[in-house]
Amino acid sequence: MSRSESTSADAGKRTVLVVGCGSIGRRHIRLLSERPDTRVLACDHDPAILADAIRETPVEQSFNDLDAALAAAPEFVWVCTPDPAHEAVATPALRAGAHVFCEKPLAHTVESGRAIATVAQETGRTVGVGYVIRCEDGYQRIKQLLDNGELGTVVAGCVKVGAYDTLLNMKSGFITDRKDSIMLDYSHELDYLNWFLGPVAEVTATAASIGNLPLKPDPNVVAATLRFESGAVVSLHLNYVQLPSSRTIELFGDAGNLSYTIASGQIILQAHGAEAVTEIPVAGERDDWFRKEHQSFFDAVAAGQQPLVSAEDGVATLRVAEAVITAYRENRVVHLN
Repeated sequence: MSRSESTSADAGKRTVLVVGCGSIGRRHIRLLSERPDTRVLACDHDPAILADAIRETPVEQSFNDLDAALAAAPEFVWVCTPDPAHEAVATPALRAGAHVFCEKPLAHTVESGRAIATVAQETGRTVGVGYVIRCEDGYQRIKQLLDNGELGTVVAGCVKVGAYDTLLNMKSGFITDRKDSIMLDYSHELDYLNWFLGPVAEVTATAASIGNLPLKPDPNVVAATLRFESGAVVSLHLNYVQLPSSRTIELFGDAGNLSYTIASGQIILQAHGAEAVTEIPVAGERDDWFRKEHQSFFDAVAAGQQPLVSAEDGVATLRVAEAVITAYRENRVVHLN
């Protein structure tokens, strides 16, 4: 293809730069590259990681230096680095004029997350946060059921997630070596509970690092109780021990109850006091969640609307995560208001 033909073929395409080419970055590169309306660039400071990524999915251009990558004027930047580096990537990208999609969590601290949100406001650019569970079919259906009043007033709930394979799949010791990483890695739960039930008012928690598994972060198990401003009380159990992995939610309302485990492929809904249950089938593969997430973000930017998960949502989730950490470190109730 000649240069003029290449330029003509690329006309009208958006340019997306993916920064950070570990496992999640590679997934985004692969799925964004499927889109006929998108040119994908890639950046990673580690030449070996970058080379492996673009060998797996070729891209239009690749860079080892962020400044050089931003000089290519991407319209969108996907931040897929470890979360302590999110601010250092997101803020220069925003100042360079790009809209930023930041993998979860928004940052590694509330302060850093607020810094990203502030720069987004100053530059008039959009920031979205990659809590992809909101794009999973089952959780989207649960949101619809709640909005339609199927459970009435939600009084209580129980959320459980455990996955030793999260550690096994890591290509470095980042999570294993970093204290309290469990709260940020599993902050999906904090995000979607806010989406379902509104803001958290207070938390209590306990935690431990226990067992004889080769990979044992500190902590590797957390049990917390979240009381929401609505009055609902939800127990939260997180662990880096369970294998095979599992993610489950149960919600109890004064008009009905539901339970859902992603691997089950169905939501169980039961009216209050009824013996019969309704089984609601759930379809969709993991890649489909990310495809929906991508389209949602592009649509929000095009319409000048808030993304599915905004920077402010990301900061709110970090506040709850930090509150849980404080609660189990200091053995006290932490109030968020």
